[in-house]
Amino acid sequence: MARKKRKGNRVLGPRYCKDRGRWQVVRIKVERVERDGETCLEDDAKYYYFDKRKEAIAFRREFAASNPDSPGPLVVDVIDSYELFQRDEKENRPRSVTVTSSRLRMFFEGVLHKPVHAITAGLVEGRVAERKAAEKDRREGRHLKMKKEKKGKTCGISKEGVDTTAGELRVVKTFVRWLANKKRKLLDACEAMEICTLRVEGKRNAGKVKLRIDESRRYWKTGLKMAKDMPGNHGPIVALLPLGCGIDGGEIFNRKVRDLDDEGHILWIEGGKTENRDQPVEVPEELRPRLLQLAEGRKPDALLFPSAEGKPHHNTYGADWVRNVCNKAKVPVVCPHGLRGTLATLATDLGVAQREVARALRHGDDGETARRHYIERGAGRAASAKAGMKVIRGGRSEEKKAG
Repeated sequence: MARKKRKGNRVLGPRYCKDRGRWQVVRIKVERVERDGETCLEDDAKYYYFDKRKEAIAFRREFAASNPDSPGPLVVDVIDSYELFQRDEKENRPRSVTVTSSRLRMFFEGVLHKPVHAITAGLVEGRVAERKAAEKDRREGRHLKMKKEKKGKTCGISKEGVDTTAGELRVVKTFVRWLANKKRKLLDACEAMEICTLRVEGKRNAGKVKLRIDESRRYWKTGLKMAKDMPGNHGPIVALLPLGCGIDGGEIFNRKVRDLDDEGHILWIEGGKTENRDQPVEVPEELRPRLLQLAEGRKPDALLFPSAEGKPHHNTYGADWVRNVCNKAKVPVVCPHGLRGTLATLATDLGVAQREVARALRHGDDGETARRHYIERGAGRAASAKAGMKVIRGGRSEEKKAG
């Protein structure tokens, strides 16, 4: 079935044209013409090209303001404006701005070229239900795939998708509050208030599944053996880095050859989620020769872990390899983020202060984030009890001995 064209004057774009190397905007005016004794509508399209995306967005706004038939700016226009606001005024990181804009475009996919007042509480509520159902189906499909590949444990992944949908809804609420701000008044305040009261129903996945001590040892040994047996494949190394260095996702896949420094002892992290994540991490001795082998003879700006197309891997690549190692080691399936939590929990059990654990995870606080989201409940009690028994037996703590 052919898609029904939207009537009235309108503007499409901006869209980047690779052949011209410029941003294209199509301005369409509807004209009435007489044909065979009947009056019909025809679109008169004109194409405009701009060197910068900001100029193309400004042209769209100017057209919307000068068009008397336009009921207001389009959803896609205000998303573009919000993107500029985040980048220029709030000075958010480029990665954060790109992810936020992509999530908003995906969420409002069906109303991008409709007026902004099309954003209602009913629309948002319906989209939340659709997105949650789609995420649940995707995760259930992944569960079935895992069970088919290996008759093992799959408790590391939530099938509900509540957290993912709740995260999307938080982004939408922030965007809606920006629209309803007194300075802009692009959206009715009552409508915005109703949207901000929406919640995602369902049980949240409280924390990631973490490995125990023996399971961590089996995972580490299995990963090293897989890396040795597959010297041309960097997948096993990617699966070991979250546990060995406390890094995951883009922190791994965006690394370049030059980031491996000091003869492989240090891996520099840049472009992380926050400024605190932009710190060098120490490479475990077992991984150092394998990372040096990956970097040998390659250009400094080349990716350390490139995909087949020469681009950074998607985060699912790391999750898949972590799952492969878990299945091979016969331990519960966890995710890369769960391995970071495993590292934090094991360090706490050994008596390392939460402040030091937070520094190892490169958090901005003194351990609150690590305690709430990474460290297993009850971790560290054994170390405290051991220190107490040492004093009871007549010994002294290491701090007092040093003093």
